[in-house]
Amino acid sequence: MPKKGYKQTAEHKAKYNRPKADPKMCPSCREWKPRTEYYVLKNGKIVSNCKDCQCRIVRDRERTLHGYQPKLSPMDRFWKYANRGADSECWTWTGPLTRYGYARFGERGNGHRFAYELLREPIPSGLTIDHLCRNRACVNPFHMEPVTSAENVRRAVHLRPRKVSHETALEIRRLHQSGQGTYEQLAKRFSISRNWVAALVRETTSLESNGDALA
Repeated sequence: MPKKGYKQTAEHKAKYNRPKADPKMCPSCREWKPRTEYYVLKNGKIVSNCKDCQCRIVRDRERTLHGYQPKLSPMDRFWKYANRGADSECWTWTGPLTRYGYARFGERGNGHRFAYELLREPIPSGLTIDHLCRNRACVNPFHMEPVTSAENVRRAVHLRPRKVSHETALEIRRLHQSGQGTYEQLAKRFSISRNWVAALVRETTSLESNGDALA
């Protein structure tokens, strides 16, 4: 402390006459802060840096130790797994897939929908995406088309590999219309999925008019 009667300069006032509410200066941010803004160790000793600076120092130390990498944007993460080629080729998804074989990406796990909205246009409400290439792991938006769910099922019946013959499909439809079996019961009886039974039952016109469609 300066001697009594000594005329204090502005530097001395800032050094010795600091407010009692700000008793400690953080050496990192060079700001005077109350002791409540500092961590206290078990032995009662106050940490030199304030809480904000101490958290930042520890966080930077952990990032350096574990090889921290900055978080990628959704677009960068998408291109990390999309094997992009020509517009006429399938862009195979190299990342995780859903149990149905589609690209798992984003909150809802719809990588193909993300690709379509990213490179083409927003998907209209109520429509689903149909893969024209019949490759579920493809994320090429030029191989996709927004369609209704009914149209998507109709295309599945006509274009995808058939699991049943035309006669079996007619038999499934007859049993369901006569009340002799539900979708689940018929699916178990003919060893096919429930959705496949529903698609066969709804395709009334094609089953009667074109026997080769389901062969």
